[in-house]
Amino acid sequence: MLRRHGIPLELYHDRHSIFQDNSPRPWTIDEQLAGCREPTQFGRALEELGIMAIPAHSPEAKGRIERLWRTFQDRLVVELALAGITEMRAANRFLPGFLRRYNARFAQEGEEPGLAYRPLDPSLDLDGILSFRYQRVVARDNTVRLEGRLIQIPPGPRRRSYFAARVWVHEFLDGGLGVRYQDEWLVRGKGKEVAVVRARKRKPALPERPPTPSLPLPLETPLPAVTSARPSPAPHPWRRWNPGYLKQRARTESLSS
Repeated sequence: MLRRHGIPLELYHDRHSIFQDNSPRPWTIDEQLAGCREPTQFGRALEELGIMAIPAHSPEAKGRIERLWRTFQDRLVVELALAGITEMRAANRFLPGFLRRYNARFAQEGEEPGLAYRPLDPSLDLDGILSFRYQRVVARDNTVRLEGRLIQIPPGPRRRSYFAARVWVHEFLDGGLGVRYQDEWLVRGKGKEVAVVRARKRKPALPERPPTPSLPLPLETPLPAVTSARPSPAPHPWRRWNPGYLKQRARTESLSS
């Protein structure tokens, strides 16, 4: 649509989570400073293209598109059956003629002439804008991780390693991958042009084993007496010939007897 008609000035949509963030989570510090929530992937593409997004706040506001869905789900199905079309390729060949007949019969001229589109700037990188974008931090081995894949960043002319740098990882609609640092593409390509390896799955941590409970002793069982197996030390040699020590020892033995 962008290459054929141009960039629309405004987009009228419902409040689906594809277009805007409706989660009840608290705002981050960056969102509070910016005064708005972080845009979704689709909302970010609209901002970069300069398209104003207008969310619908009532069911009646979506009446026109709901009537169009009824046409596609009812009238188109009947005409396909009348034409005997049962394959997707034949249905795609049938659609251009159906749309010309439908617009010639039901289309109405707008109140203001002209198209609500701006011409597409050929210098715009549509593939980069219309891609899924994720912020990552470069690891020590100069790689970034994306959903179980490791993307190798080659050394550039400015620096050999981008360790600890915050980069944007792009996942293009055609399956290609890209890594952009500031305004420079470090990696961009598809297939063998990008060095991608499967990251090893981290082994889950083993759960801690609960301690083995100690069985209490029954109350009727008496506890064994604690006896010291340490022998009494032998008297020092000088005590054997000390008269005072010998008298005291003899007195002690007589009292005990």
